[in-house]
Amino acid sequence: MTATLRDVAARCGTSIHTVSKVLGGKPGFAVDTRARVLAAAHALGYRPSAFARAVRSGRTGQIGLLSGTGAPSFHIPPSLLGGLVDGLQRHGLHLLPSRLPEPTLADGSALPSVLDCLHVDGVLVNYQFAVPPAMQAVLDKNALPALWLNTLREHDCVRPDDHGAGQQLATHLLALGHRRIAYVDQLHHGGPNDHYSAEHRRAGCAEALRAAGLELRCVVGFANEQGRAAAARALIIGPGRPTAVISYAGPALLPVWLAAMAAGMQVPRDLALATFEDEGIESLDGTPARAINPWSAVGRCAADEIVHRLRDGAARTAVTVPFTLLPGRCLPPPSGEPS
Repeated sequence: MTATLRDVAARCGTSIHTVSKVLGGKPGFAVDTRARVLAAAHALGYRPSAFARAVRSGRTGQIGLLSGTGAPSFHIPPSLLGGLVDGLQRHGLHLLPSRLPEPTLADGSALPSVLDCLHVDGVLVNYQFAVPPAMQAVLDKNALPALWLNTLREHDCVRPDDHGAGQQLATHLLALGHRRIAYVDQLHHGGPNDHYSAEHRRAGCAEALRAAGLELRCVVGFANEQGRAAAARALIIGPGRPTAVISYAGPALLPVWLAAMAAGMQVPRDLALATFEDEGIESLDGTPARAINPWSAVGRCAADEIVHRLRDGAARTAVTVPFTLLPGRCLPPPSGEPS
């Protein structure tokens, strides 16, 4: 049977009012009184009522995680989830995940009632592709503080610095002496469902090359197995072939690697490779340079930001979290290669 305040008061010989104040951390009680109350509560295994605490404080101690049910909008990297949980626990808060069908999220009229039913102090929004304007408008105007994850917004958002990561990889290859650098993008097709990272990673690479007076060669859309192989062969064989290739993600780099091997080239001696990868995932061996997506840090930062929103109430400027560069075993371009 769960111990109550009345049980604790009876055991230590004080009033329920005194027990409630002492266990609530209120000052003004004698040291021996406080010690008796705490000892009795410990002996009885007393646990405060979360419901009663929420009624008194007006806070539930829970932060919602709002996701859709479709594959893109539901996906959340495990290390991001771990970072969120760890970060919120540091503030004495708990994460309450909730999956809602996309039509519900997109329907501005239904969303306020959905948010009310969650019984949370704030909400983290994990909805990254083709975000409905009505949904954004409702969350921005709702009294419930909302913070967006991995989305391109100017405020109330935490995301990885994909643009900066592109600059990091390209700058690393430039420092090794590479001047003919190509970029392979398996996702970017210019449609409304593109994630912002597709453009930002490529743009970061291009910006680093422009600063060096060079131009990034970009190959877009390895749509299928046959197309990937043909595009990879065309990229690395013939005049003007690149000495280094950067890909949006590890899987897009694999056909380039296979084409190089088929052409009698050796990686990394004849071709330097670089890519972006999620924290905790390694799709290739340690040869390519890697920009590691900082999901754990994004989660912890998001936890801190939602706490600031709860405390201050004002919108927060978007925060970008830098990637970590792992140089791999990239080599300078082969001697005798034209610049």
